[in-house]
Amino acid sequence: MIRSYKEDSVPVLPDLTAMLDIIFIVMVFLILTASVHINSLDITLPTTHDNAVLTPSEEAVITLNILSEAPYWALEETPYQHFSDLTAALHALKAEHPERSLLIGADDDAPAGQMIKLLAYLKQHPFPETHIMMDETQ
Repeated sequence: MIRSYKEDSVPVLPDLTAMLDIIFIVMVFLILTASVHINSLDITLPTTHDNAVLTPSEEAVITLNILSEAPYWALEETPYQHFSDLTAALHALKAEHPERSLLIGADDDAPAGQMIKLLAYLKQHPFPETHIMMDETQ
C-alpha cells in the first residue's frame, strides 16, 4: 500500500520519553546493587557461616595480627607489647607504603577488646582498604 503525505505534514511518532526514564532508573538500580568481589588470603582463623571461598591476594599488603596472649599485637610478624608502639609502627609503615591495604588477622581466642581498640584507631587513621581474614566453617 502506497501512502502519500503532503509536503508540510510530519508522520506521527510515539513519545518514548517515559520508556527512556524507566530504562535509566532500572540501569541505576542495577549499577548500585552490583556486588564487588574482594580477594583475601585463605588461612585458618575464626570461622564464618558464609560459603564464599576466600582466595589468595597477589597484591602487597600490611599484615596485622591480634593474638590471644600477650604480646597481643604483631605487625609484619614483629610482636608489640603496647598498643602505642603498634600504632607508631603502623603509622610509619603507612607513610612508607601509602598504597598498601591492611590485612587484619585475629586469633579465635583473642580478646574482643583488642579488636575494638584497633578498629577505633583505624576509624581515625583509615587505610585505602582494610580486610579482616576469616575462614569458612568446616
